[in-house]
Amino acid sequence: MEKSRASPPFFTERTRQMPAPALLPVEIRVFDAAGRELDGAGYACAKDGVCRLSVRTNLNDAPGAYKVVCRDRASGLACESVHL
Repeated sequence: MEKSRASPPFFTERTRQMPAPALLPVEIRVFDAAGRELDGAGYACAKDGVCRLSVRTNLNDAPGAYKVVCRDRASGLACESVHL
């Protein structure tokens, strides 16, 4: 059963200075509060340096914050964010 969806935006390093007018390959991984990786991890394209996605959570997932890791496949740079 689905509990909620989150749509956290991620920005590549170049976006902070100027938009990257391209589709950039990124890898997305989402972890629950217990550190287990959720289904739906995989690859996406960040259009103009921005990636938006929906994450499905379940009622039986561990309560607490979710950690989202986004890795730019071209440069290898990664960022993490925590969502309650």
